[in-house]
This record gives sequence, structure tokens and C-alpha cells, in this order.
Amino acid sequence: MSLEQDFQDHILEQHQIGARETKYKASLFKPMVLKKGALQAAKDLLVGPTTISEGLTRLVLHRRLDLSLEANVIKPEWRSLFDKNELTTAVERLTSLEFPVGPDIKNYLSSSNKPGILPHHKILAHDCVL
Repeated sequence: MSLEQDFQDHILEQHQIGARETKYKASLFKPMVLKKGALQAAKDLLVGPTTISEGLTRLVLHRRLDLSLEANVIKPEWRSLFDKNELTTAVERLTSLEFPVGPDIKNYLSSSNKPGILPHHKILAHDCVL
């Protein structure tokens, strides 16, 4: 299997766990993943401002932000699929919700040769490990 297919399988599994544990089905998310693929769906959702979706809000209420798309894309095994802007958006959303983002992602973003960060983005991270 490819990394992209592994990512899709992982995201669908995380979605299923989230739906079961929170009783929130995120009815638009799964069809989007099935239609576009998890990678493109993630890229689409990580564009623009650091808007907090209803799904993220539900995961916060259930203390399961670890299941969020944002928490998953910054994991070492998936981050190579995303550019700096997408990863920065994920970090900013998580940080705004007080999710502990490890320093490894900040280091990755500052040292990687991935496409550049737009000037208005800041990398925010807590010095704690997931």
C-alpha cells in the first residue's frame, strides 16, 4: 500500500472511533474523504483561517482532539504528505484549543525544505510531548 492509502485508512478509522465515542457522525466528512480521498480532503480542510469546525468542537467536548484530522496530520508518519502552510494551520488550530503539540513539529516546520509558510502564519507550540 502507498502512504496516501495508509493515511486514508487511518483517517477513516479515526473517524469511526470518534463517531462511536462522541455520538457525532460528522456527516459531511466521511463522504468528502470517500469522494476526494483523505489526503485531498485534509488539504481542503487545512486551507484558510484557523476556523474551529463543529467536529473539532465536539472532539474538544469529549476530550478526544487526538482523533482530529489536525492532530493526525502533524504526526511524524503523515506530515510528509503536507506542506508547511497546511501543517501550520493544523498546529494553530490545535494550539488555540490548548491541545499539547510537541516541539518536534515546530522543529520540523522550521527546518524542513517543504514549500514556504505565508508571512502571516506563526508557528505556535507548547513544549510538551503528545
